[in-house]
Amino acid sequence: MKKPNLLINRENFNSHRESFIKILLVYSVIFILMQALFIWTFSTTIKNIKTEFWNQEEILFQKSVSIIDTDIKLMNAYCQDLAQSSSFYRLSQFKDSEATNFYYTAMKAKNSLSTNIYTAGTLPIKHFFAYFWNTDYVLSNNRFDSSTLFYNGIQSYPEDKQTFWEQTIKNNETTTNLININDLLDSDRDEFYYIVNMNKISYKKIPSSVVFSIEVDQIKENFNSLLQPDCEILVLDENNNFLFNINNRKDNLANNDIINLIENSKSEIKIDNEKYNIIKITSSGLKWSYYLIQPTTLCQKQIIKYQSISYIVIFLSTILGIILILYLISISMKPLLTLDMQLQTVQGDKDKLESFISDRTPILCKTYIRELMRGLIIHTDELKTARDFLNLNDPSLQYIVLYSIAYNNSNKTYNKNDFDNEVVNELYKEFSRNNRLYFFSPEERTYALLLPFSTDEDRFKEEIIDKLIKVNNNLLRNSSIWIYGGISNSCTKLKRIWTIYQQARTASQFVGAGEIFSNYFIRDIESTTYYYPIEIAEQLSYHISKNNTQQIKEIFILINQENFVNRNLKSDMVAYLLNDIKNTLIKCRLKINWVKNTESINKLNIIDRKLQTSLSISLLEHISNELCYFFENKNDETLIETIQTYIEENYNDPSICLTKIADEFLISESYVSHLFKNEKGINFSTFLEDLRLNAAMKKLKCKDCKVSELYKYVGYNNATSFRRAFKKRYGVPPSSLRK
Repeated sequence: MKKPNLLINRENFNSHRESFIKILLVYSVIFILMQALFIWTFSTTIKNIKTEFWNQEEILFQKSVSIIDTDIKLMNAYCQDLAQSSSFYRLSQFKDSEATNFYYTAMKAKNSLSTNIYTAGTLPIKHFFAYFWNTDYVLSNNRFDSSTLFYNGIQSYPEDKQTFWEQTIKNNETTTNLININDLLDSDRDEFYYIVNMNKISYKKIPSSVVFSIEVDQIKENFNSLLQPDCEILVLDENNNFLFNINNRKDNLANNDIINLIENSKSEIKIDNEKYNIIKITSSGLKWSYYLIQPTTLCQKQIIKYQSISYIVIFLSTILGIILILYLISISMKPLLTLDMQLQTVQGDKDKLESFISDRTPILCKTYIRELMRGLIIHTDELKTARDFLNLNDPSLQYIVLYSIAYNNSNKTYNKNDFDNEVVNELYKEFSRNNRLYFFSPEERTYALLLPFSTDEDRFKEEIIDKLIKVNNNLLRNSSIWIYGGISNSCTKLKRIWTIYQQARTASQFVGAGEIFSNYFIRDIESTTYYYPIEIAEQLSYHISKNNTQQIKEIFILINQENFVNRNLKSDMVAYLLNDIKNTLIKCRLKINWVKNTESINKLNIIDRKLQTSLSISLLEHISNELCYFFENKNDETLIETIQTYIEENYNDPSICLTKIADEFLISESYVSHLFKNEKGINFSTFLEDLRLNAAMKKLKCKDCKVSELYKYVGYNNATSFRRAFKKRYGVPPSSLRK
């Protein structure tokens, strides 16, 4: 037999498309979920990397801004120390440069400035000086000059701006002030004046200002680590006026646009179709607003390597996932296809079995009806099976048997099947129940019908008579067949159907000429014949072998009712009746050939003597029950030895089989198998085959035995099965041993 191909080819796919698609969807969904989880994890990781990158940039930016704030605080602290200097205080109090000790005090004040020069040297300033409002003199750590000389000679500022310059420095409104020199003097100097009003920071009146000249380049150095390509730092004052910017770009960004677009400390905006990340920090000292403007691509450069790896991983995992899905589908479909083939085989066997059962349902129905009517179903489980199969589970049902006989009433010749079909079809039309006709044919042209009912008995019998008359009329008209029958009394128990079957059979014998039916209850019984039909004799023998004492009792009640209540038999008829029953019991007695112990032999001898004495119905019933004892206490060891002896003597009979042994010893086939399993340790067929093959081996030693005819001597039906069994047992065919 060719092994089925379980690969997922086109034919299998087409025949299992739905299953294939379902499995594909399941694995695809799982794969998509895994890919989605990976992508989500990757995107989350990238997002965290971006967030961490910008947080780090913000920390660096904050650190740079805080350095500037620290420098401003140091400047303020320096001025606080300077306010405590007595020489500086006295110098600020002079109102005339010609006053006594003015220059001497200025010298001491200069020395005071020089004392703190190391502190000032740590600040990001170009130079610093003190401007005294009353005398218009400027004091630095190495010079003391008039404001005019300092302005024109030292700093070389524009002459026309000196007055404005002095007024700006002497501004008494604020404590500190930051002035852009470019805006103040229209010069090209890239520096700021950080002006501290000494009169404001001290409880004493010090009419002077300390000015720190801060170079923008020195401030920019704090942000060098942040100035990546295309980055810019924009600085605005507290009024959002532009101060300066640190630009590492080829062009400047529009400042006003940036200010208008920024919503919080960190924003992402789009300028000229490019995205920028902007971090805003406001200094605590100067209240300046610092804006760090960086293109978002700066972060992308940091994660580009991770993205490349992830794209490769996603691509490879997709390819591998597709391959894995196809592989898993192939593996999953193989057992599915195997199971499908097995299911198809099982379904085919089931259909065949259902067809077989359907074809044989009438046969099974007839078999159960026959067994019930002959009283051969004695066990409860057998009775339940029959009741379930026949659908007679309704406890309210009663039963009547119609025993009908049909005759050909014309010269037309019928074969048996055609005749039965004509009659059964008419009976089915009138007497079927639940699409079933409960009947069997005990003899040729004889039909016994079991008729269940749950209505009034008399009315139901009238219906039976009407239907039987109708059947007879139809058969006569269409087929020239005449039918008549006997009707039994009712019965409520399914296991007693055999009694009303006998009643119906008996009633059919009393149908008069020109009549169609006879009722058992109102029949005219003749006293010239006794009642002991062959069916009753068979039942008695069967139930003795089955040790069924209850059924034996029922049989003798029926015999007594029919022969001594319903009839008035003469003495010679009674003698014939008793002799027939005795012959049945003698047959049962002769089958008991396995008894060997003394007690059982003595009991058999007593039975033999009883059978030779004058008999009565009660004595015959008693003997029947005594015979049951031997079948009840049949010794398995003795019985198996008897069966074994029988097989050894008859193994060359091809008809020897389990069924024949069961019939020969009045036991069931299953019981024969049970005996061989328990007592011999092998099954019946193996025992029989061993016996035959051993005999064949012995006969092969005889030269006058022909190998071609050897199978006949040992009980095989054909030479092929014999050679196959012989070679299986001995490894070589019988012809090889002869050679």
